[in-house]
Amino acid sequence: TNNFLILQAFFDSKDTRTYPCLIKALGGNFYTREFRRYVCDFLIQIGDPIVDLLIEAVREKNADPSLRLYGAKILAAIGNPKAIPILASLLFDEWSDTNKVVEEGLLQFGRSAIEPLRKALTAQDMDMRRGAAKTLERLNWQPETIEEKIKYFI
Repeated sequence: TNNFLILQAFFDSKDTRTYPCLIKALGGNFYTREFRRYVCDFLIQIGDPIVDLLIEAVREKNADPSLRLYGAKILAAIGNPKAIPILASLLFDEWSDTNKVVEEGLLQFGRSAIEPLRKALTAQDMDMRRGAAKTLERLNWQPETIEEKIKYFI
């Protein structure tokens, strides 16, 4: 379709000014899942140069849920450690699909993801703490202090 041709032109241009448009295409109701997956593939190919813009877009207070979901997938796939804190904060997204994507993404970072997850154990939100504890468990992390044990098991 024309959307795919336009997307291909954006990508082929390698013009960094197109990056915000590509990121914006991850959200909203205008685009299909197939189109968003195509955008994801492009953004993953761009790699590290897109990370800061993606983090900024995902961090926005009123970011579209689809943008958060696909943004998390892309950040995890790129694997830049700068993404760990924002991914950790997305563990507690209102969309359970995003939570699952983020959990899997953080696991790819291995032990580097532990510190933000330990901080998440102190969150007010019970689901946030539960998500952090579940991911820490999958990373074979063990609480080091009594306070951490209490937070981890509650």
